[in-house]
Amino acid sequence: MSDQPATQSTPHRDPSIALVLAWLVPGLGHLYLGKPKKALFFFLTLSLVYLAGFVLADFRFVRFDDNPFYYVGRWGSGLTWVATWLTTNNPPRGTTPLELYEPGLLYMCSAGLLNVVLVLNILSGTHASEPAKSDAPAPPPAA
Repeated sequence: MSDQPATQSTPHRDPSIALVLAWLVPGLGHLYLGKPKKALFFFLTLSLVYLAGFVLADFRFVRFDDNPFYYVGRWGSGLTWVATWLTTNNPPRGTTPLELYEPGLLYMCSAGLLNVVLVLNILSGTHASEPAKSDAPAPPPAA
């Protein structure tokens, strides 16, 4: 038997690929880095927030002239960009009251901006390592 402790080796992953994947789909960068629980949590949470906003906004998006903040915020995730691109020319369905349009845009914007935070989390987590183990003996317990 070897004296070395058994460690779980994970293959080195390219942080730039993780960043792009995380931008495209919330949680995908974490999955790429070998963190499936975080990936599933982030994907479900942000996807549900975005979907709730999309439904509240009656499947409509905002133009830059209407509200620049909401317009830019939804670009925080590549997934939101694709949804925008696919439905830009679709007319509203008219099933949701117009007063829910603004909260719906806020939900979609929030999901995009939170995804930017997750991308930055990946950037900061790629250089993190396990806590250093000290070879010094532990101090005696206090009496």
